[in-house]
Amino acid sequence: MQNSFISGIFFLILSSFFIGDFAVAQEIPSNDEAQLIKQITLIDNKDTESPLEILKQLTPIIASCKKNNWQQACLYASTLRVESLLSTTDLNEAEKLLNPLMALANKLNKPIMLIRLELVDLNIKDSKGMFEGILEQQSRLLEKASTVASPQLAGEIYHDVGDSLYQALDYTGALLSLNKAYESYQLANDLSAVGRVLNTLANINSSLGNNDIALEYFQKSLAISYELNNKFGTSIVLFNMSHSYLTSDNIKEARNHMQQAMQLSIELNDDIGVAWAKKELASYDIQQENWQNAIALYTEIEPIFIQSGSALPLFETLKGQALAYLALNKLDLAAQKADQCRPILKNLKDPVYQIALHKVDADIAYAKKDFQQAFDILAENYTLANNVRSEEKQKEIEKQLIRFNSKLKERENQALLVENKLKNLQISQHAAQQKLWWLIAGISSLLFLAVGLMLFIQTKNRNHFKSMALNDHLTNSPNRRAILEYAELRFQESIRTQQTLTVGIADIDNFKKLNDKYGHKVGDEVLVAFATACKNTLRQYDMFGRYGGEEWLFVFANTTPQDISAIFVRIRDEFNNLILQKHPDFNKVTFSMGVATYNKEVDNTPQNLINRADQKMYEAKDLGKDQLVL
Repeated sequence: MQNSFISGIFFLILSSFFIGDFAVAQEIPSNDEAQLIKQITLIDNKDTESPLEILKQLTPIIASCKKNNWQQACLYASTLRVESLLSTTDLNEAEKLLNPLMALANKLNKPIMLIRLELVDLNIKDSKGMFEGILEQQSRLLEKASTVASPQLAGEIYHDVGDSLYQALDYTGALLSLNKAYESYQLANDLSAVGRVLNTLANINSSLGNNDIALEYFQKSLAISYELNNKFGTSIVLFNMSHSYLTSDNIKEARNHMQQAMQLSIELNDDIGVAWAKKELASYDIQQENWQNAIALYTEIEPIFIQSGSALPLFETLKGQALAYLALNKLDLAAQKADQCRPILKNLKDPVYQIALHKVDADIAYAKKDFQQAFDILAENYTLANNVRSEEKQKEIEKQLIRFNSKLKERENQALLVENKLKNLQISQHAAQQKLWWLIAGISSLLFLAVGLMLFIQTKNRNHFKSMALNDHLTNSPNRRAILEYAELRFQESIRTQQTLTVGIADIDNFKKLNDKYGHKVGDEVLVAFATACKNTLRQYDMFGRYGGEEWLFVFANTTPQDISAIFVRIRDEFNNLILQKHPDFNKVTFSMGVATYNKEVDNTPQNLINRADQKMYEAKDLGKDQLVL
């Protein structure tokens, strides 16, 4: 089941999230390079078109560029072409064009195009399982994302690197990168790209078994594709929703959504999309023991995946055939297909694929009555399965998921506040217009009174909403946005004045266990008590805020390590006094804190400084909790 789901993730990654089925008439290429570049820009900015439509429009444009030796236009159009080839999973053709284009981008000194081509290269390597050097490539791209002026391009980098980290099983890094992609796309006001992030986030939740959350995000992503009138984007979301239903053992809905996705791909003449959907429908046939149907579908699509150069769908197609032949007792054919899978394994990083193939090998050996070989394979599989993921890594993944989900909810709540504010202003303006007609009749004195009253109400509302946007509603303390803005302000001040700046990250120990044992109401009371303890004990020039969940960020100015040690003790004592006043039977509730001081050699941004404090906090956890690490 997990194999089947992960294939959906790769389909998402390789298909991108182009929104729309808006057909654009084929334009005749311009006789002027500048005009042609404008034409290419229009195509590039129309995220309502499928990659197949884009490829069709680019064909005469690239021919015109080559004919007139317009290198800049050719680079732009060809970069857009390889991105579209990647979206249709024509990896071999995209890879063939990539190196000459990167050389041309370097020659013409076009750093933006070079970044876009590097992202294509990253996606090709992920899809083909070419892992050598990929960590360094991810790091380079993330560095560039922090410096590019365009929030749109920064979002693309963060999103593609997040996808790459996801495939490398670095769920924590993926979520952090996707969070930055979400923020960048919101800044760029790119609704379709926000839908892509939601879709990827849904896949991560589904792969971790959080199916309810996954379906919630899928529905939001699907709503975006419907709003933008997009068949291609809708087919991608339906494809991935199918996997989420499958992991919930709802095979009826899984098959229904996959058939809808395939129908949309047929309407778009998207042959590779149809092949992906048929592969998944064949896997559903395997689960329902429709062996002949499965073999027919797998046989039909095998040449397509060989041609595309993508490792995962070919592996699953061959493995699916092996399973079907095994069920029909055609053991030689089953062994042949299993053998064809083996060379592909080196291009699939997740050990789940090796485990799955070993299971097929063991079943074939057992069917051939080679019981010793079957036992040896299963014993090896047991060792592999035990080492797949550690408990600590799973805890960290869940923590990052909670943090990301809470941030997303916070942003959605802020958006609702702004929307309500606009509605209130519209109502106020309508009422003012009604009054104005009366006032025009001669009551000039009331005009001044009404205007004054409106200004008072608007000022009051503005202050009210500003306060709500910067306060955590549960603890009435500064929220993540407020404390980060304050940290940024102090960081810039420290650079100018050379004053000492220290930040701390605190996390309440064993908070999840406390929540599970006593309930969320008590958990909320603990969070309120911690915030109250901080307010009661911190100095006037220190500030703290709720960073996420049970995690808190502190900003200390001109503070020595001895001062912070004293502050830590004061907060701890006050925190426990407040807890015991409400719950005398409680054991001691503790927290761990990590602290880092600004160092101009390593801290280029406030986030770098915060990350170092976060690492110190984890050291405090590892040392037994209930302590401070400076």
